[in-house]
Amino acid sequence: MSQVARESHLEAEVGRALIKAYPARNWLVDSDVPNRVLTVHCTDISARWGMVVHLTRSNRETVRRSVRAGGEILERYRLSRQRQASNDDALSLPHQINGEVRHAPRGERQ
Repeated sequence: MSQVARESHLEAEVGRALIKAYPARNWLVDSDVPNRVLTVHCTDISARWGMVVHLTRSNRETVRRSVRAGGEILERYRLSRQRQASNDDALSLPHQINGEVRHAPRGERQ
């Protein structure tokens, strides 16, 4: 499988798992197979800052770690991880003029 195809497949698989686990959120997944990392972003908070997940030999384990990273992002901002949660709590976070949540690089909520 080519590198581009593998990255695309992995991103889609992780994206589906994140949407299944946390459907009320908007997710962005970016993979870098040669460097063996994947980045998970919750775009409700920031498309620039996310959690890095190291790729494993098993896609199943990588997906599990990625979903956990997504949950950690939500916890860091005290956003609900419930399946039926609304996106209103993310909209109530203080935003900068560029649309990013204030303090997103440090992962803290004011």
